[in-house]
Amino acid sequence: RLESVGVPAKQVVAHRQTYEETLALGKAKLGPDHPENLDRTAQVAKCLVALHRGPEALPLVRQVIATSEKRNRTDALALYNAACSHAIAASTLRACNKPTDAAHEADLAMAWLKRAIAAGYHDVLLMKEDTDLAFLRDREDFKQLLAGLEASGRSDSRQSSESKTKP
Repeated sequence: RLESVGVPAKQVVAHRQTYEETLALGKAKLGPDHPENLDRTAQVAKCLVALHRGPEALPLVRQVIATSEKRNRTDALALYNAACSHAIAASTLRACNKPTDAAHEADLAMAWLKRAIAAGYHDVLLMKEDTDLAFLRDREDFKQLLAGLEASGRSDSRQSSESKTKP
């Protein structure tokens, strides 16, 4: 995953180009709504935000969210990915200087994250490190959610970041 904080712009541009190329190939081979393509689209959006091109990223994020919701999956991994998409949207909206909309998307991200946990997603380590959720890290409800999972003994690190986007 691209970590936009501290990565030189030249690398971000290279990452974006790579994601765009693999996205085009993935759409041709897998179809536009495949989960891998949704993740690549989200990664392109994150690169654009890191390059201070939030307005270009916003339609991509909206596309990811709309496609995810259309698929209407209810498994823990799909719900977690929906939370990530809304958190990316929040970050993108903040980059577009839309703080009210960003706060609303962050609230939606938290709601989806709670649904993912209720459905069995308990990988606290990933939630702490996943760059997709970076916008949520300073929120008290995010911190409390993770602390509650750890305290309850339900935290599980067996779900890897590699399995994050598998259908």
